Amino acid sequence: MFLNSNLLQSRTQESANLNAAIREIENRGEPFILSIGTSLYIVIDNVVFAKADTSTEALLIMMCAQFVFQIHYSPYALPSFLFVESQCLHKLPDDGSILPKTVTNFITIIGKLNSNEA
Repeated sequence: MFLNSNLLQSRTQESANLNAAIREIENRGEPFILSIGTSLYIVIDNVVFAKADTSTEALLIMMCAQFVFQIHYSPYALPSFLFVESQCLHKLPDDGSILPKTVTNFITIIGKLNSNEA
């Protein structure tokens, strides 16, 4: 799964302390996924909101939490979220605008790759 550093913070040691890891990360306004070893946590306002078993589940929980709590997507992660919304949820931007060019270019490339596999 593709997640950039604006969405994911990682600690490689299984023994890393969850609360200490959250304190080490600068105070962030946007939710993010914290990976400690093989565990994935969704963190909102420096508080663990949920634990996920897979990266897909973590991303979906984070998107749902942002929708429920009316939190805007981070501008740094916006293209990633718009891609997931358009391709997995078949949702276009609410304001009727088109998707950013980076997202539409990526979708075009994926479509070409899929047509070459058929």
